[in-house]
Amino acid sequence: MNAYSRRLFLKQMGIVGAAGMLSFGSGLSFAQSLCTTRRKILVVVNLLGGLHGLSLLPPRQLQEYYDKHPTVGIKNPLALTPAVGLHPAMTNLHKIFGGELPGVGAVFFNQVGFLNPAGLDVNSRSHEVATNQYAAASVDPYSPGNNSGWLGRYAALHCAGPSAAYSLVNMGGVARTFLGQGIAPVSAASLAEMVYADDSYSTGLVTGGNSAAANRHVRHTINELLAASEDDSSGHQELYRITHEKADSAIDMLAAVRTAYAAPPAGTYVQGNPLNQRFMDSVALINSWDRTKVTLITLAQGGYDTHANQRNDDLVNGGFVGLARSLLQLDQAIGGFFNDLKNRNLLDNVVMLVVSEFGRTFENGNRDASGTLIAGTDHGSGAPAVVIGKGVRRALGYLNYQGNLFTDNRLMWLKTEVDVRSIYATLLEQHLGVSSAPLFTEPYVRTPLQIFA
Repeated sequence: MNAYSRRLFLKQMGIVGAAGMLSFGSGLSFAQSLCTTRRKILVVVNLLGGLHGLSLLPPRQLQEYYDKHPTVGIKNPLALTPAVGLHPAMTNLHKIFGGELPGVGAVFFNQVGFLNPAGLDVNSRSHEVATNQYAAASVDPYSPGNNSGWLGRYAALHCAGPSAAYSLVNMGGVARTFLGQGIAPVSAASLAEMVYADDSYSTGLVTGGNSAAANRHVRHTINELLAASEDDSSGHQELYRITHEKADSAIDMLAAVRTAYAAPPAGTYVQGNPLNQRFMDSVALINSWDRTKVTLITLAQGGYDTHANQRNDDLVNGGFVGLARSLLQLDQAIGGFFNDLKNRNLLDNVVMLVVSEFGRTFENGNRDASGTLIAGTDHGSGAPAVVIGKGVRRALGYLNYQGNLFTDNRLMWLKTEVDVRSIYATLLEQHLGVSSAPLFTEPYVRTPLQIFA
């Protein structure tokens, strides 16, 4: 078990102030909020590196597509419609689209990104800038005063009070997404890293070397802080006491969350998948909603910067490498997540958004030393997005591929046709039940989307 000191816990909670002074809930009111009264949950999964949308959602039997993708065209896709397929690694998503989980659907998009008011593509093809564009929901995420994220702005308006402290949980996702005035999301790689075990610093009795070291650190820190104030005229001692009591309460709550999450039946998650723990932890938080009030969860998976390892025969030959392996692990984790929710009767009110920061070119164009075309793609536009959950339609959006889309496109990548803020706004309005207007002040082309049935 990982040692986790209260001071580090409080720091990650965002309530350790300057010069070691401890403070709580800056900028938050004590009123009830939508996060504490409505059991609506949005899980955002960021696919880092830029997923090639035409590998995820390839045309079926369109020669122009294969002409442009001589090394990376997907030749054996799973059928979604007669015209559009799904990467053959994505068997769980294919089952969801086919209606295997009653009431749960999936809407697939391609050609997603950022458009200016004139409808022109304004996507960055830099990993850092594009990731921040998506997190901030802004074409210029570095403009003066623009230091928040789209869900951070939501939380600042609708998730208030100490009881909403765990409404936002970032487990390896894009932290910028949750930036907002007075917002302190919980951030850790897993729930296990938030547990401070064997704590008894009041008596000095500890078990285990890591716990003992962590407890000594806590006692030393408290003593230093108290020594800095010989009397309690400033209220420091009372503030320390309250802060540590709340840390105790939070740690106890997280331990209860883990205890309440009984191990899922064998086969729910594919053993050995490195994504399992974060998806299982997300289900654990949802399972204990009465304690956590969890509303927003962000996760991420890397490995999509596929300048190579994107061959179109990976699955035909049984070789799960590169892009195929990443998509396989993602699909397994998503399948486990929704089946886990189903087994616990938790499917209601949970929606997942899967996005990547940009799309990619039709083909890389680079060659190796022997002159052979490299099986990879470069940075481009036309990014994919998927919305999955209870009440979501089973449909495709902006995937009406035609041959001239490839032959007439001088940019060598898919044209952006739907602004990602249209997807965000639909989720905010139709799932979380709030107006999107206060959150997106930058003008953009709003496209009506039929995501929910």
